[in-house]
Amino acid sequence: ADEGMELLGTRASAMLRGETGFAVSVRPLFANVNATQGTFTVLREPRLVFRGTDSLSESGAEMRSAPLAVQLAQGRQVCPRGSVLALAGSGSDSDSDSDSGRAGGCSRCDAGSYSLDALQGPAGAEGPGCFDCPDGGECPGGAEVRFEKGTWTERGG
Repeated sequence: ADEGMELLGTRASAMLRGETGFAVSVRPLFANVNATQGTFTVLREPRLVFRGTDSLSESGAEMRSAPLAVQLAQGRQVCPRGSVLALAGSGSDSDSDSDSGRAGGCSRCDAGSYSLDALQGPAGAEGPGCFDCPDGGECPGGAEVRFEKGTWTERGG
C-alpha cells in the first residue's frame, strides 16, 4: 500500500484458474477538508500493490502487481449518504493543513443521529459530523429521519 493511505485489515485469498477476488478498505490521508465548498484534498494519490508468494509451486515464486491507482469519489460524494468523513486526530491539537495529513474514512451515523452531507457537521463542530435527531423525530441511523404524520410543520422555503 502507498504511504499516503492506511490499509484496513488483511486478506488472504486463493487463486482459482488464475483469478481471485479481494475486498479492500483504505483510509487515505487528507490535507484539507472544506465543508463550505464541499471540497477536500487528498495528500497523495493512493495506490495499491498486490503481492504474494505462489504457495502451489515448488519455487515459491514472488508475485507482484503493477501499482494500481485508487479512485476516490469527489466532493460531497466522498462517503455514502448517511455517513460522514471522519478524520483521525480531530480536536484542538490537530492541524488539517499539515504536511503529514490526517487519515480519514467514512463513518455511518448511529441511531439517534443522521447525515445528508458527508462534509457537513453540527454548528460548532470542528469538522464533519452527524446531526442529532430533531425533536419528535425518529432516526434509525444513516440518512433516515422519520416523523409521524401531523407532528411536524415545514418552515421556510
